[in-house]
Amino acid sequence: MRLDGKRALVTGAAGGIGGAIARRMHQAGARVTIADIDAERAVAMAKNIGEGSFSTTVDVSSLDSVTAMVGEAERLMGGVDVLVHSAGVPMLRDVLELDPADWKRVIEINLLGTYYCDLAVARSIIARKATGGVLINIGSAAATRPSRGASAYGASKAGVINLTKSLAIDLAKHGIRVNAISPGPVDTNMATTAHRSAVRENFMRLIPMGRYAKPEEMASAAIFLASDESSYVSGANIMVDGGYVGAGNLA
Repeated sequence: MRLDGKRALVTGAAGGIGGAIARRMHQAGARVTIADIDAERAVAMAKNIGEGSFSTTVDVSSLDSVTAMVGEAERLMGGVDVLVHSAGVPMLRDVLELDPADWKRVIEINLLGTYYCDLAVARSIIARKATGGVLINIGSAAATRPSRGASAYGASKAGVINLTKSLAIDLAKHGIRVNAISPGPVDTNMATTAHRSAVRENFMRLIPMGRYAKPEEMASAAIFLASDESSYVSGANIMVDGGYVGAGNLA
């Protein structure tokens, strides 16, 4: 599965899942713009990936910032053919102890941020009268299998899945495909920070494959969705979770 000639914009790409996806897309032949709120890490990632990789900054909760990001990616690469929206924040806190402002902030970054990025890139593709385009959103197993303390995060990711399916319908007439990847627990810095040892042990017990995913395993799914091998796939939510969501009683 090759992406030769494609121009990919990956948000949240300074590390973790987004970083793994950006690296694999570059290896598959795409030019890649790494977008992240952390400018220093984005620059370092682009340098590490090498020639044909660029960097920019973005606050995905701001439509103005997202619009500027897409404009910069167009300047750097001449256009955007593929968006992978990976930027997001975790939140594990009991709903009764969670400040409503924090709950709102998770929605602004994870859900509104997805809408802003999808909208800006779709408008860019349509304005160029390009033949096709691909939007890939990162959902979560938490969208369909809730966990204790994940009310804000789960709600935001459930919204991402529904938004993905809705946009796939609205944008089909423009030849734009829209899909989502929903990871289960993944070994990233975000998971290390958010998952206490007890949480991690419980996930390991509940996942039939008995381990956390590697970020590179999310990248494999993204390469498929970005490539012409998935030319008739749109509105899909691909679970990459080791069987976690579909598992019943594992006793």
